[in-house]
Amino acid sequence: MTMLLDLIVLCVALFLIGWFLIHRFRVRHFGADGNITAFSTLKALMIFFLLMFALGVVAFASGALVWFGLGFFMPGISDELRMSYAAMAATIFCLYLLVGRPLWLVSKAKEQEDRQV
Repeated sequence: MTMLLDLIVLCVALFLIGWFLIHRFRVRHFGADGNITAFSTLKALMIFFLLMFALGVVAFASGALVWFGLGFFMPGISDELRMSYAAMAATIFCLYLLVGRPLWLVSKAKEQEDRQV
């Protein structure tokens, strides 16, 4: 129980330090108009954490899909191999979401822009 309490205190302290540092960075670099408040920084930080949580859920779901799919379609395969394939699939899917899809959207928008000109 003590270790869990220490972990909770550490996470809260790191969150507050991160909030302070990100707020100072935003005020220094983007706060010329004075619109940046601590709560707007907190809102941006919460959106970032929500997106990272969603990415983790998607990675877990894709890994679990591969894990159970391999167990169903190839029942003789070892658990270590299934775990390796599941981790590989989750990594590849997250890279696709973080890099591949945005690059594809940018190239598609550029292609439509070239057609209009």
